Amino acid sequence: MNYNCFVEIPARGGSKGVPRKALQILGGRPLISYTITDALAIEGVTKVYVNTDDPEIQEVSLEYGAEVPFLRPAELAQDDSRLEDASRYARDWYRMNENFIPDIEIVMSPTHPFRRPTLMNGAVKHGLTNQEAFNLGSIAPAVMMTDNFWIKDGGLLHRFSFKTSFHSANRVLYQSAFSFNIVFNYRSNLKNRRIPVLLNEIESIDIDEPKDLELARAVIAEGLYPFNESN
Repeated sequence: MNYNCFVEIPARGGSKGVPRKALQILGGRPLISYTITDALAIEGVTKVYVNTDDPEIQEVSLEYGAEVPFLRPAELAQDDSRLEDASRYARDWYRMNENFIPDIEIVMSPTHPFRRPTLMNGAVKHGLTNQEAFNLGSIAPAVMMTDNFWIKDGGLLHRFSFKTSFHSANRVLYQSAFSFNIVFNYRSNLKNRRIPVLLNEIESIDIDEPKDLELARAVIAEGLYPFNESN
């Protein structure tokens, strides 16, 4: 069976933590170009679309090979706008203007510039072969040192403890990471079946504040990216 595989890269122009985030230069390239390149390398991808309200982001995205046939309306590009609404607008546009309805939708964040070469293809293949999967989403490790948590009670501090099944002082938990989310639309009856895909430490870097951008630049300066094909 052939699938329509649609990759959406949301990139609003009015980013706050790092102004003009998608266009910041990392390793001699605009930040968004890393995600566009990774999206275009997904086997069987049909369309790679950048969802933006910004003409400059549109121009750069087109230069690196993505589609940007329209700009997101201003009312869908505010600080409190929901990505779901902007994505719905894009799906409706493609359906009405190109009669394009995706079987597989992948949302990839341009704020995660680093991905292993095999990561996305492996995740998509795993989803295709696992008939019980509805979506696969990236996660990252989060280390919680619960022995150093305290609670104030009656003017005194008392040690706080979680009632969990963990027994180690260093409790390794996981948090969602918006590197990518893959949805198999044709399995809508399996909406609660989500499979996690673990990112490594470098892939987990998310450009949200200036210090994150400096960390990403250090990764490249130290030769830690691009990854080796064997990784």
